[in-house]
Amino acid sequence: MKFIFRKWKLRVLTFAIVPALILVVFCLLKMGWADASTEVPGWAVTPLNSLVSAHKSIWKLVLCVVATTLAYIYFNIHEMPRAEAVRAARVFDVIGGTVGNVFYLWGGILFAWSVGSRFISFIERIPDQEMAALMSVLVGVFFEVAMRKLKHSVLRH
Repeated sequence: MKFIFRKWKLRVLTFAIVPALILVVFCLLKMGWADASTEVPGWAVTPLNSLVSAHKSIWKLVLCVVATTLAYIYFNIHEMPRAEAVRAARVFDVIGGTVGNVFYLWGGILFAWSVGSRFISFIERIPDQEMAALMSVLVGVFFEVAMRKLKHSVLRH
């Protein structure tokens, strides 16, 4: 578990992106600089849509599953020296970090939506979103630990 705490700043940043945006929206609403009919410029909408797109998140997850499967098959078929295997096994760390970050981001999205729905009138509440945010973060931690365990299992054999 200590490897998760080593990269806690990245995890917190990934989680906090959308809550920070909701905080900005809340502040703009309270100052009267925006309301429910305010248009967001196109240059700001495109990266936001790309960031919170469920389609792109699912695509990342599918690619990570395929990459994990291919890496696992590669390690089981090819014999290689220990030093080379350790370097090549870093792919499992990258995949685990990517999958974890996807879940941390969605945990942040659901948390921000939950807080925003309580304080911003035009954001509708989603049932059980607090539990979904917590579960998303826990699933992210699970995948990081699972990929680390898979890496160690592959290196042992």
